[in-house]
Amino acid sequence: MFTAFINPGDEVIMFEPFFDQYLPSVVFHGGKCVYVPLHPDLSKPKLTSDDWKINFEELRYVH
Repeated sequence: MFTAFINPGDEVIMFEPFFDQYLPSVVFHGGKCVYVPLHPDLSKPKLTSDDWKINFEELRYVH
């Protein structure tokens, strides 16, 4: 994460789940978190990190 480029009031997309250190880094620099959930592919017996997907239709309406 490039928090050096965050200005107060900037919106930062936070894909959930996210690494726990991202949130304080954004908030400390005055950014506003915009949460977007990742959705697991529940049809698979064992999930890997590649099985979490972005719903781009949902992303369009996040604000």
